[in-house]
Amino acid sequence: YERGGGGRTKESAQTGGKVAVQGGEGSSSHSQDEGNGGDIAIIGGEAKGKSLFDNGGNLNLGGGIAAHGYGGSISIKYGFSNAQSSGSIAVGSKDAGLSGVSEGLELYTGSAAIGSSGHVTMDTRNSTAGDTGDIVLSVGTSHERGEGGGVHISAGNSIGMPNASKLDTVIMVLVVDCIYQQPMAIGTPCLFVNTLCFCVPK
Repeated sequence: YERGGGGRTKESAQTGGKVAVQGGEGSSSHSQDEGNGGDIAIIGGEAKGKSLFDNGGNLNLGGGIAAHGYGGSISIKYGFSNAQSSGSIAVGSKDAGLSGVSEGLELYTGSAAIGSSGHVTMDTRNSTAGDTGDIVLSVGTSHERGEGGGVHISAGNSIGMPNASKLDTVIMVLVVDCIYQQPMAIGTPCLFVNTLCFCVPK
């Protein structure tokens, strides 16, 4: 077990030491290819045992704990480019082996005792001259005897205030024409996404 970290401070109104890990700079003076910045790879340890219980090491990433103030945040952002496209972020699980299942991907906020729990926001940003990005929710195809998965969206309930849900109903229908396939009240917002029609009654 090896542990490294920034320096500790016991002084008033001061901050503990910072730890920065940065890939190497590509700074050649070559006119055609001046070099790329170096990668950073943080990977859990490999398990080479032959037992089904010999698991690979985990990667735990968390913000700092606070006794009275706010806990530390985690910020993951792709790289900026002055002339080309920005970098991308891919989050997913690897394919399963011969007999296992691919593990899930969970995105959630923590519970709250007195205040409100946090929001989960998916948003594409604005574009000055080009198209704005899409948000696509899709389910994979089953090629053998399994069933295709569904898309489920539900609003939260309130135990202390019955019928206080902010969203009464979400109707999801496989459609050809999002406007005429489902009878809804005038003014009901409907969104057509990848052969799914999302209609939210007011």
